[in-house]
Amino acid sequence: PHVPTKVPSLSSSSSSSSHVKVRSVAAGSSCSFCVTEVGVAYSWGMGTNLQLGGEGGGEEDQWAPCKVSGRKMEGRRVIAASSGGQHTALLVTKATFPPSSSSSSPHTTALPSSSN
Repeated sequence: PHVPTKVPSLSSSSSSSSHVKVRSVAAGSSCSFCVTEVGVAYSWGMGTNLQLGGEGGGEEDQWAPCKVSGRKMEGRRVIAASSGGQHTALLVTKATFPPSSSSSSPHTTALPSSSN
């Protein structure tokens, strides 16, 4: 039987005692993503095919959430994540901090998917 794995909590960089509020979670077959209420995405799981897009880069497995980063994420806020057996996609919009209800049109970008 499958045994769930506890994921370490996310902490705000401004205060180690302040936890980040997660708005949604997307689970694929080998990796998972969450989107925070301020539009930041985090990933964890198997990184074999660079599908995590995290701060560490590379193909290392990550068992704690890592911020999804990179040139295509600069100046963008994540609205939603979708992940499955062969894909991961993030729906993003131009960043406006704090998050607002601006009418800017969303843009999409996809992280590399696994080849399994």
